[in-house]
Amino acid sequence: MESTFETLKTLRRLSEKRVRYRHHLSNYRLYRKNKTVPKGLKIKVRAGLPLSDSDSFANWKGILKNASLELMAVQISICRKTIHELSQQIDSKTRKLQKELPKNEFERKLDSISKICLNLSHTLASRQCHKLKRDNVTKELSLLVKPNLKPQKEPGLADSVGKRYRPHATPPKVQLLPLIANSRQEKQTYSPKV
Repeated sequence: MESTFETLKTLRRLSEKRVRYRHHLSNYRLYRKNKTVPKGLKIKVRAGLPLSDSDSFANWKGILKNASLELMAVQISICRKTIHELSQQIDSKTRKLQKELPKNEFERKLDSISKICLNLSHTLASRQCHKLKRDNVTKELSLLVKPNLKPQKEPGLADSVGKRYRPHATPPKVQLLPLIANSRQEKQTYSPKV
């Protein structure tokens, strides 16, 4: 049987993992919306024979891009499935903790985990911004989702204060971040495609 400490440790690990998968899913959706492929999913294969005519070369490149886009679709479905499984595990661990701990300690522990997840979310949002700039995903740069700077509770964890525990809550509220103006100030040579 798992101790309370081990349950808390597992809950924290699962919550952090869910935050990471949510950011992966967000990244893939932005890339898919812009019909681009992240650097890690681009398939690069050279033809065995020289492609002398431009139609053959364009066809070759098109096939590679379509295959990369299909891989991205597979990654999106994997992320969705994993997030669902993690949410179920988090719900189970949270219910177990709710039975084992007094109400105020339970809320304090969940609040602590929520703050850790919020900090991780801020870090991942910053990385997401850099990846989007690197891969020239510019249509969405002005609307990049970044978590609020006010501490908020991770959905599905500490939103049970004075209420029945609600699993699968909606994601935290977001604010829009105008990055194109900031990126022009930071780096004068960067010019987004329109």
